[in-house]
Amino acid sequence: DASPEFVAGAVIACAAAVIGNSAVIQPNRNDVGWTVVPTIWSCAVAEPSKMKSPALDVAQALIPKENSSGKPTNLVIGDVTKEALTLKLVENPKGILFSRDELAGWLTGLYSESRAAERGFFLSAFNGNSTHIESRISRDDVELEATVLSLLGTIQPSMLAPLLESRKEGKQNDGLLERIQLLFYSTKPEQHTDIAPDEEADTSAKKTFQKLLSFRENNDRTRFVL
Repeated sequence: DASPEFVAGAVIACAAAVIGNSAVIQPNRNDVGWTVVPTIWSCAVAEPSKMKSPALDVAQALIPKENSSGKPTNLVIGDVTKEALTLKLVENPKGILFSRDELAGWLTGLYSESRAAERGFFLSAFNGNSTHIESRISRDDVELEATVLSLLGTIQPSMLAPLLESRKEGKQNDGLLERIQLLFYSTKPEQHTDIAPDEEADTSAKKTFQKLLSFRENNDRTRFVL
């Protein structure tokens, strides 16, 4: 069975994606100029066949497929170009979930010089406050008041180690890797279980996510002071 940490981390990232920038956090009571968009980047670290992907699927299934008007929410996007991702954010300006089953190739690719602009895009999307403008020749310009992106993925330890070593040596130190706040590595031994689904817990979780979606629909940068 999957490690509970994998499910927990994925659920938190999915919840953050649903909330997006409908809420912001003010860390200091008096400093009203500093607010943080609650984006979450989460990654499960384990060898192959450790049930990483099923854990992510369970969490993503909690995200409502339709809003209160019956229209598709389309809050999850996978392996796409930056341009396609930008258009998805235009449709969902309060934020979406970028889901990648294997993050190793994505992280490694972003550190190539040819993708420096794309790397900068993701760095700002994590912050949730930066504007983004794309000028196009064949189409109208695309403008985002804010890029808001939560991330969910998996990676194998052998693929993560070289990235950490490069960071330790002072390379690739622009903060992209550090943006993965929830990095779960499980040493749980393999074991087979045959347990019936907890229908009550599943129903309760789905109701909670439905309430988060309702909050998203009815709020815009509502401030919460710590």
